[in-house]
Amino acid sequence: MSERRALEFYSGLVDASVDTTDFTTAELVKTVENAYRDVNIAFANTVALLCEEYGSDVWAVRELVNKCEARAMHRPGPGVGGHCIPKDPWLLIAQSKEMAATALIRTARETNVKMPHIVISRIETWANAHKLPNPSVLVLGLAYKEDTDDTRDSPSLVVIEAALARGWGVSAHDPHVEPSFPLGGAQRIGALEGTYDVVLLLVAHQEYLDGGISALTSKFFLDTRGVFESSNPPLKTDAAGTLGVSR
Repeated sequence: MSERRALEFYSGLVDASVDTTDFTTAELVKTVENAYRDVNIAFANTVALLCEEYGSDVWAVRELVNKCEARAMHRPGPGVGGHCIPKDPWLLIAQSKEMAATALIRTARETNVKMPHIVISRIETWANAHKLPNPSVLVLGLAYKEDTDDTRDSPSLVVIEAALARGWGVSAHDPHVEPSFPLGGAQRIGALEGTYDVVLLLVAHQEYLDGGISALTSKFFLDTRGVFESSNPPLKTDAAGTLGVSR
């Protein structure tokens, strides 16, 4: 009776097929789907780091890999956020006693958690090479996902915290997140203009893709989403790069 009523209720809310199953299977579907994405993103991030080490370009590698039948390599980036992916892999394996069987999921989580710190290390390496112990950094994007205002577990917040802990001057911009959102010691800016040592693209908001950052100037532009060609950055900069590309 309850299953029939639930089916009738949800069938009236969504324009899609509604499947019914037992509670355990339903919970497994939910957590497995998000663990699947987490593992695939972690694989892409691992490949990106390997490409940097081997002197290649992860975006070229990804494009060619995905030309193979039944291949869908995810996009690497500065980490994984949101309400579901950071927690669902842990929910999936929480009660399992098979440590070896769950090692892949654990490793994927650890890989994606470390990515914001990889971003920081890339900036740190550049700043040290240019004798800038306390660079001014503009973070583009606070949400965990493009064109949303959702900041839950956003990698951007980890990057900002780590940059502030190093004594860097940090500014941030996001066209979707409320101006009152707390950022610790970082300065929130409204207008996309001015000069910074580093401009850091963490979220591919459409405003940024459509030329919204063209009035900015930087010594180093780091595109962690791989949405711009390093040879044709969208702002005036002395140097440009992206994760997963040998420099």
